[in-house]
Amino acid sequence: MNQALERRKAYGRIGEKCFERFCSVNNIFFKQFGISNEEGFNMGKDTYFKIPKLIQCSPDYFMIKNKFHFVECKMADKQTASHVKIKDHDLKYYKQWSSVGSLLFYIYDDTHKESFLIELCYIEQLFEHGELEAGYYPENNKMFYMIPMDNIRMFGRRI
Repeated sequence: MNQALERRKAYGRIGEKCFERFCSVNNIFFKQFGISNEEGFNMGKDTYFKIPKLIQCSPDYFMIKNKFHFVECKMADKQTASHVKIKDHDLKYYKQWSSVGSLLFYIYDDTHKESFLIELCYIEQLFEHGELEAGYYPENNKMFYMIPMDNIRMFGRRI
C-alpha cells in the first residue's frame, strides 16, 4: 500500500484516540460509526467502491451527552500545525449527515497538544466565504482545502 496513505492513516488515528479519551474522561457516551479506515482498506477496492458514497463518507463517531452529535475527527497538519485538511468531496456528504443529526468536527493539534470541537456550519462558512488554500493528496489526487487553525481557534470550542 502507498506509504503516504499509511502515514496519513496512522496520524489520523492519533486524533481518534484523543477523541475517545476526551469522551471517556468527560463521561460522554461515544460509539465508532460507519466504516473505519482499516475496514475500508481491508475489504479491497472492488468491494469498497460498491458502497454508496454517503456511507463511505460517514462520520467517525457519534456521541451523546446532553444531545446527539455525529463527530468527524481531524488532525492539524503534522509539519506546521497551521491548518486542517478537509476534502471538498467529503463536505457535501457531511452536510447530508448533518440533516440526520448535528455534525461536529473534533480537531486535534498534536504540536500544541490542544483540541477543539467545531460545528459543521462554521466549516461551511469558511468554504463558502473564505479564501482557502487548496491542495491534492499525492496518493489519490483528491482535492482538499486547508482550514487555518486560527479559524478553528476562533470559531471552535477548545476542550
